[in-house]
Amino acid sequence: MIKKKKSFCFATFVFSAGLTAVAAVFPSPSGDLASASDWGGALPGNDERITLSNGTFTVSTDVEFGGIERVYNTRNAPNVMVIDQTEQKDVKVLFSGFRPLVNVLSPGHTNWFKGGWFDFKNGEIRFDKNYDDDWANANNQCLVLTDGAMVTNVSSMTLYGTASTGTKVFVDGSSLYVGRNTTLSGYGQASASEILVSGGGLFHLGGRLILTDGVASDSRKSTAYFTTNRLVVAGDGSRFIGLGSPTVSTGGNGDYILVTDGAYFSGKVYFGTGNRLSTNSLMRVTNRARADLTEVRLCTSEMDGLAGGRFEILDGAVVSNDNFFVGAYASGAMANGAAGCSLLVSNATFVTKYLSIGQGVCGSNNSVVISGSAAKFDHVPKQASQWTYFAGGKHCLFQVENGAVVEWRHQDGWSYSTPVSNCTVRITGGAVLKRNGGFHTGSDRIVNSGGNSIEILDGGKLDVSGKVQISGDGCSVVVSNGTLSAKELVIGAENPAGSITGNGLAVIAGTNPKISVTNGTFSVINSSTLRYDLSDGIYSASGHVPVEVKGAAIFEDGCSIVIENADAARAGASGPVTLLKADSISASAAMIEAAEAGAGGMCRVRIVESDGHSLLQLRFAKGLSFSIR
Repeated sequence: MIKKKKSFCFATFVFSAGLTAVAAVFPSPSGDLASASDWGGALPGNDERITLSNGTFTVSTDVEFGGIERVYNTRNAPNVMVIDQTEQKDVKVLFSGFRPLVNVLSPGHTNWFKGGWFDFKNGEIRFDKNYDDDWANANNQCLVLTDGAMVTNVSSMTLYGTASTGTKVFVDGSSLYVGRNTTLSGYGQASASEILVSGGGLFHLGGRLILTDGVASDSRKSTAYFTTNRLVVAGDGSRFIGLGSPTVSTGGNGDYILVTDGAYFSGKVYFGTGNRLSTNSLMRVTNRARADLTEVRLCTSEMDGLAGGRFEILDGAVVSNDNFFVGAYASGAMANGAAGCSLLVSNATFVTKYLSIGQGVCGSNNSVVISGSAAKFDHVPKQASQWTYFAGGKHCLFQVENGAVVEWRHQDGWSYSTPVSNCTVRITGGAVLKRNGGFHTGSDRIVNSGGNSIEILDGGKLDVSGKVQISGDGCSVVVSNGTLSAKELVIGAENPAGSITGNGLAVIAGTNPKISVTNGTFSVINSSTLRYDLSDGIYSASGHVPVEVKGAAIFEDGCSIVIENADAARAGASGPVTLLKADSISASAAMIEAAEAGAGGMCRVRIVESDGHSLLQLRFAKGLSFSIR
């Protein structure tokens, strides 16, 4: 059997923007670029540029040129150039760069590489302004790779576009290798450029993918232009592999990264680089897609005023991550910080080594939401000290909802070194948050670190194996038709520093709330308050006790027990309502009298002993009550 030897053909195109020599123009809209006869008798020299117009071309054997560029010969109509190697898939075609020469305002310019192997020899791909510096003509252009085409050794790629149109690169069932940066830009104004990887294609990037409006660095405080630059990786087997640091950075308003339908993404993602007012960047990983990330920053340290950077993991997607920053990355003295940045995990999987919400002192309204019974949120730490949720800022949120089950493995929620204020952990809609260890609501050693809260609502559950401490100024826990289970519960700071009062608040509301202290004390200290809100009426289950303590309940002098809307519970009560059950209850007579006075004239508040336990009970007087003095 005679084995056929596989042959490779090489066509080299070396392009330099600085070349001024007249290009050799291929005389036909079709033909073999390696054929002297198709060139009219002689091939251009290996140092000559060539110019191709519309048409379909092939390369049959080794050939070398000094560069390649495009010229469009039809005004206001689509223009298509195709290098078709589908019949010669083993042929290797060498380019050293590609740049369309845009000299008329014509729409729909398409450059199509079909099949084959195209080696750019460290040259660049540029779709940008023409030689007359008329960048507005860089509109509506396409580079299409199909039929298993492989484009390798591209040094960099630049895609400029404007307003409603931009440059598009389609990698469909093909491969594109770019060694350094790829830029999608509006060149100083709005843009809508896109890279789409589909059909099992691969985009391998050694540098950064920069999505930007192109505003110069010295103008970063000006209004950013709205951009819709996009990277889309879609379909089983489709991949984006990034090696840059960062791999993807956004700097316009509205830039978008989508990984979907079983596709894969790897790299490092930074939102908010290049323009200080950048907003609304989004990365979405969805529908069985997977992303392996070394780091995500939804706002970088040099940004000031970035808002709305979002990251979404949805519908069976899986994201693993080393470091994730929701909000400003560094603790610098930015005037405004990052606001409205968010991470959403909905019926998907998120595994991380480190997560920070509101890094620094300035960020506000940043959030993490874990949603759905199929959601998985796991922490695999590099070391125990590197797990902080609220690392700074104000009005930030960590929420577990809609049946999700989350386990906190390291640290307990709030920074011990940076002010954190008015931030919330919320468990709602039948969700569960588990913590193997303690949990607290902020430092009692840092001024301005207060007003934080834990909210357990509508069937939610917080399950803590250690102590829950409601510390810091004005911090609270609210249990409304939810469950809090902990070994020990302390309302108030035990040893506040300086001017910090350390007063806390526990609110028990709804018809089915539950606090269980499993093996320790329930303490209300430092002028703190235990408040019962009975506005929804009596507890739904007969004999339901909202607070049960397997240990002592201790109310320090100066603290309060408050019973609100007691009249709303009167109609459903057939006897005393037990509000707290413990092995023992320690509370002053003055505190109990104040609780009774606050509950209303027809109510009595008593501590009674029953079956070896102490009970705090609310009793309703029958009939009319007269007081004669």
